[in-house]
Amino acid sequence: MPVGIQRLNPASLFNTEDYGYSQISIVDPGRIAHVSGQAGICPDGSIPSDDLAEQTVIALENVQVVLRELGARRCDIVTLTCYGTDLDVDAAAVVLPLVQEFLGHDKPCLAMIGVESLALPELKVAFTLTVRVPD
Repeated sequence: MPVGIQRLNPASLFNTEDYGYSQISIVDPGRIAHVSGQAGICPDGSIPSDDLAEQTVIALENVQVVLRELGARRCDIVTLTCYGTDLDVDAAAVVLPLVQEFLGHDKPCLAMIGVESLALPELKVAFTLTVRVPD
């Protein structure tokens, strides 16, 4: 865990540790980046797949590009929000393991929100994030 972010899972709340995220992230003063939705869109603007898992992988690759641009690592993510069309238990079972694999042992705050649609009709998943920018 980077200096500057403290992760908490109070005993009086549901323990989210095994699900790959924390209930609370406390960030020391510093620079914070708020990142727009990253979806399964390639740099040329194409959407190569309508498969939820493939779109999730591409979207997370785009999140990694953002982190590199910021000079940040996955452990610097404070919150990660997943927006999914037709988000139900089956869709979450596809997306959540990919998110957990992406995050590894880092456990930012996480929310999964079902939406009617995203910016383009072909898109099924997008991620926004808040990142502590390292000094």
